[in-house]
Amino acid sequence: MRAREPVRIITVSRHYGSGGGEIAQKLGEALGWRVIDHTLIEEVARRLEAPEPQVEALDEYVGGIVERIAGVFARGVPDSPAGSDLPDPDMVARLARAVLRDAVQDLPFIAVGHGGQCVFGDRADALHVRIVAPLRERARRVAERRGIELAAALRETERHDGERRRYMQHHFGCDPNDPGLYNIQLDTGYLTLDEATRLILEVVAWRSERSHM
Repeated sequence: MRAREPVRIITVSRHYGSGGGEIAQKLGEALGWRVIDHTLIEEVARRLEAPEPQVEALDEYVGGIVERIAGVFARGVPDSPAGSDLPDPDMVARLARAVLRDAVQDLPFIAVGHGGQCVFGDRADALHVRIVAPLRERARRVAERRGIELAAALRETERHDGERRRYMQHHFGCDPNDPGLYNIQLDTGYLTLDEATRLILEVVAWRSERSHM
């Protein structure tokens, strides 16, 4: 049995449109911990010396050169400066893992996506959370947020789900929907984001209390 250490790392894996990013931000505010989400993209772009929008377009993405270029333009990302190449998705993923590994030098923190549940899977001080919700509920939220039709939101949601699944399979050899990767799975089709946040905070507090017993 693992030692009862207090939680110092929370990883948040999420279905697209489930509110996982928002829950991570709420956790960060409540705990006073830094949240590694978009800041990870900023750091990867800095290390690559590449435009941030191009790095963001390839984040948590796996594909060939044709699909990659098509995806970049489909997402409205400006072309690279003359004479430069687009960042490689595998390189972006490798640097994302490096940024996460480097983050342990400054605990505690909350990491959103990017295989954090695998990167920190052997740490006794890590709490791995999966945020899920039914597909149509997630698509409805995406449609409202993006101001698009539900049918288009459904396609976008399914595309993101597929990209994240391929990302995890390609870089970590696992299925992100495997419940064995997580300590907690919460359904935001049933719970509000605030309720889900409070439940996670309860577990963090419980672990802290148990570590002192």
